[in-house]
Amino acid sequence: MRVSHYLKQALRNPPLIVDYSKAYIRSAGRSIFSSIPRGRAAKILCFGHPLILDCTEPMQQSMARGTYSPLIESAIRRALEPGGVFFDVGSHAGYFSALACSIKDCHVTAFDPNPDRSLSLDSLQAACPGRFKYICHGVSDREDVLHFERDPHNSGMSRIVASGHAPGNTIKVPVARLDELVKKFDLPSPTVIKMDVEGHELQALLGAERTLQASRPTIICEISDATAAQYPFRKLADFILRNNLGIFPVEGLGHIRITLEQLEKITKGGSQDVIFLFESREPAIA
Repeated sequence: MRVSHYLKQALRNPPLIVDYSKAYIRSAGRSIFSSIPRGRAAKILCFGHPLILDCTEPMQQSMARGTYSPLIESAIRRALEPGGVFFDVGSHAGYFSALACSIKDCHVTAFDPNPDRSLSLDSLQAACPGRFKYICHGVSDREDVLHFERDPHNSGMSRIVASGHAPGNTIKVPVARLDELVKKFDLPSPTVIKMDVEGHELQALLGAERTLQASRPTIICEISDATAAQYPFRKLADFILRNNLGIFPVEGLGHIRITLEQLEKITKGGSQDVIFLFESREPAIA
């Protein structure tokens, strides 16, 4: 954790001191009482629901301990009310889907094209019949079959890659517009969407535009360096402006708003988790 960075943010925005404390105390409390088995297919209760995790991998170990991305967890808890509808786009093993399933009467749909994730997501689906649906499909701006690169060291970095860049550890996966998947599977309108698709976010957002305009959900999205993600930042900026979205870094938990120029600057050479809010309503996470 970038401790000095978060301390500076909290000092500039005092309400963050309380919010950060709650987020990290909650995750630390789970870690104290967790017992992490060894193995590549360990059945772990996350937020009271079973996932199948590879506990030889550091990222999935943190999921098993309940310490994975506490600020995104906090943002979801603030945005997702009982009875809400949560779309987990790029769900990986289903950690945040399990969190959403733990919120009373919420309906959850997970989208992930990686068949390696099916064991965990099928486990969650069996545990939450009628409230959780797993769709083994990628989300993009068109219907197609694309190359998907599996990262052997950090499965969370596995991603859709450009057709001209297909290294050895790739498979072909189906993708479609989220708008069409909502129609095909008769999904309810989302109130919160979490999107983590490792550089494919612009395409995923463009393919969801009709759904977004109709339901105006809170969007919690990882934004990658546009150069690395192989799209010009101006196209993402056009999408944000066209849909009149406010931009709030997840680390600010609703207390900090930034401009497009600031978003471009902080994503250069890296990525940034942000909350997009449609401007015609009050922030759900403030």
